Amino acid sequence: MNAWLAAYGGDQRLPDDVQITKGHGRLERRELWVVPAQELGDYLEHDFDWPGVRLCGLIRRYRRRTHQADWDSVKTWT
Repeated sequence: MNAWLAAYGGDQRLPDDVQITKGHGRLERRELWVVPAQELGDYLEHDFDWPGVRLCGLIRRYRRRTHQADWDSVKTWT
């Protein structure tokens, strides 16, 4: 699904939403990109029984301890 989102420019533009939270000694930044499901919606409906999917997205999370300058980890979900 990452390749599909990239083909539609999902991760090649500024994120549609950015959230930054701080707690438990950590700083976390989450970025969200959303693209229309188009033909992927049919695939998700038939193969995963997710009827009516209209949007697909990608979330990228950055985490670090508050006292560190660099991000410890980056994780991406689609």
